[in-house]
Amino acid sequence: MKLKKVCNIFFIVFFINRSFNNKYNKENIAYLFVVFILKQIYSIDEIKKLITLAIKTSPVDQAYNRFCSELEKAIKMTFTGESYINNDKLSKEQYLLRNVVQSFANKLYVQKTFLKIK
Repeated sequence: MKLKKVCNIFFIVFFINRSFNNKYNKENIAYLFVVFILKQIYSIDEIKKLITLAIKTSPVDQAYNRFCSELEKAIKMTFTGESYINNDKLSKEQYLLRNVVQSFANKLYVQKTFLKIK
């Protein structure tokens, strides 16, 4: 999906208001990044539910940092063949986030390794 289309969907669905002088703030960019990554796997309605859950359990900046950290870890582990440890110590929300980002990492791995998509 093209970036412009993802951006349009994002702003229509989330009604993010641009700040002064028509510029986007850090929170807008964080939302956009998450939507751009997850749109490759999930519908906009599913993404909206996932984001809503994430920001109910922690502030936006913490939720975003956790998303990025888990995404980076999932991609690294998928491409190196490592396994997660201590999944039983995660909260329900943390376990869900881990699986959400893992779905993206798995798709990326299949595309880059087997399908040779650039």
